[in-house]
Amino acid sequence: MLATLRMRFGIPGVIAVIALVFALTGGALAGVGGYATSSKGKVKKVPGPRGPQGKPGAQGPIGPAGPAGSNGTSGTPGAPGKDGRSVTVGEIEPGEERCEERGGIIVAEEGAGPGKEVCNGAEGSPWTAGGTLPAGKTETGAWSFAGRGFAGPPATAFATVSFPVPLSSPLPEENVHLIGYSVEHEGETQEEIEEREEKEAEEFEMCDDGEGEVASEQNPEADLGQLCVFVGSPFVGATESTHILIEKSFGAGGIGKAGGNLHIVGYGANELVVFGTFAVTAP
Repeated sequence: MLATLRMRFGIPGVIAVIALVFALTGGALAGVGGYATSSKGKVKKVPGPRGPQGKPGAQGPIGPAGPAGSNGTSGTPGAPGKDGRSVTVGEIEPGEERCEERGGIIVAEEGAGPGKEVCNGAEGSPWTAGGTLPAGKTETGAWSFAGRGFAGPPATAFATVSFPVPLSSPLPEENVHLIGYSVEHEGETQEEIEEREEKEAEEFEMCDDGEGEVASEQNPEADLGQLCVFVGSPFVGATESTHILIEKSFGAGGIGKAGGNLHIVGYGANELVVFGTFAVTAP
């Protein structure tokens, strides 16, 4: 066939026929992958359409650790610091003007001024919750009783003497004194009167402040370990000639740590008003 074409069209004609055939068939062949000719008559392979992308593969294993790095070089030493200052501690005696005369210490840095005062605390109050009256300390209070309409004379009553701060121990009867009250009995002899007044004076000596201050109902005082009960002027509503008797009825021959009672009897009375103050100094 090629020989026939060559004889009829010559070599240039044969080449033209072949090129025409490839031009007519190359587009179809390129659609499914195959070969095609270029404009210069060269034949080349034409790829087909790309398929869908596949799923990612599994992660590969971790690679081995790299070698350790070398140690860094040491830093250079710092410059020496300055020498510190010594601290001195001095005593402040009680009574000195500093620290309000309470005493303490003074702390000073060497070469850095006068220093700082560290003072003793101020004396606290002795009236501590739940505690007892400190030895030598005095507390005071008031007592009273008022009543009327008794069934008949004698009128009997009790007045409570209660300590705001309890004592550490009870006081015996001889340490309890009634001041400002005198029982005068009908028919007393002069000797009995003098004996009673002498006893009252002895009791009063236990109930001053020891510095010349006169103790009274308005200014109750008591010596160390003593209870002094000061009696005001009682009021007695009488149905007949009467007198009043006040007794120390503190139980067990003295007075307890928290206080006690006064036993009051108004003979010939249907009404009583009695009152007073007290002072007690802890032993």
